[in-house]
Amino acid sequence: MTLTQTHPEPAVAAPAPGRYVLDTDRTIVEVAVRHFAVAQVRGRFRALGGRLTVAKRAEDSWLRVDLDAASLATGHRERDASLQGAAMLASSEFPVIRLETAGVVARDGSTYDVVADLYIRDAVVETTARVWLVDFGDDHIRLAARLAVSRSSLGLGWSSEVERYGVLVADTVRVTVGAEFRR
Repeated sequence: MTLTQTHPEPAVAAPAPGRYVLDTDRTIVEVAVRHFAVAQVRGRFRALGGRLTVAKRAEDSWLRVDLDAASLATGHRERDASLQGAAMLASSEFPVIRLETAGVVARDGSTYDVVADLYIRDAVVETTARVWLVDFGDDHIRLAARLAVSRSSLGLGWSSEVERYGVLVADTVRVTVGAEFRR
């Protein structure tokens, strides 16, 4: 006969409730999309700003992050110009990309599903980000997040000749974020 003793998981401390501001110098927003069905094209956006309100109950917390649409950099000048142009981001007409929470679901002490509205150009789509609480202290919170969004759901597309085959550029764009918020 074997005796099994179970112990409750230790309580995970939570960040102090309050308002925090995005530290844009300590934030990375990277996007990746499949190209020719085998290669990955990656790019980065510069964060313009953001706010995080931590509530006593995680479900009542709120987040907003603004990105500079014209800052998308993939390392290829012509591709960057196309992505920032009228067919895609139209960054001269719509300079800000915004993500704003619509709901938060606590998965465990440090993992959350954040339902958010993503605003690109004149379109909005609901998406869910998996968010991990990486670190926090009296004056900061560090988060990591991943989400995926469909280009077509936002009306972002190439010419019909390119889109027809569906293998040149995938519809799913994966987004990875590392962010720090400060009091």
